[in-house]
Amino acid sequence: MGRAFVYVDGLALYHSVRDGSYKWLNILLLAQLILKESGLSAELGDIHYFTAKFKDSAKDAEEQQIYLDALERSNLGLTFHYGIFLRKNRDDEWEEKMTDVGIACQMISDRFTYDEEMEAVFLLSNDTDFVPALKAIRNADKKAIMVALSSAYNKKLAQEANSTQIMTPSKYKKCLLPDKIKVGKTLTRPEGW
Repeated sequence: MGRAFVYVDGLALYHSVRDGSYKWLNILLLAQLILKESGLSAELGDIHYFTAKFKDSAKDAEEQQIYLDALERSNLGLTFHYGIFLRKNRDDEWEEKMTDVGIACQMISDRFTYDEEMEAVFLLSNDTDFVPALKAIRNADKKAIMVALSSAYNKKLAQEANSTQIMTPSKYKKCLLPDKIKVGKTLTRPEGW
């Protein structure tokens, strides 16, 4: 039985659920849900979570840190990868860097490292930058599954995938962390998350 590897664009996921109360996601439950819904008989492989820490809002940065602490301390088996935010211009605009490239590089690295084991790749993102990476996965005779983070998904990216799953509020609701997590200290779900 092969393994299915999961790659999460954390910032894209955050922005996709920003208007709802579904940011407090248990990424392991989310990965298990998408694997189950895919119909594949593969086992869940590595789960890679990519993000960058907010710099533009102290409130957003604090809430994001509480969430990242909850994920890291809950021992969900995730591997974390951090990009950075760089100042885009003098108007205090910030631009996230190294996340997309990090995801693509990890995906291709895993394809070579786990060639015999890898059956499928699940990409949770809406970014067209991943078209070449999905193409490389498919060219290696692996299944590339795009997990659209909302109903407004990237058609070009979906065309490159073997299949597409669309996340909905009801699916996100099934994958929430408990409101309070006691891991050394108690971490409480921020309001609106």
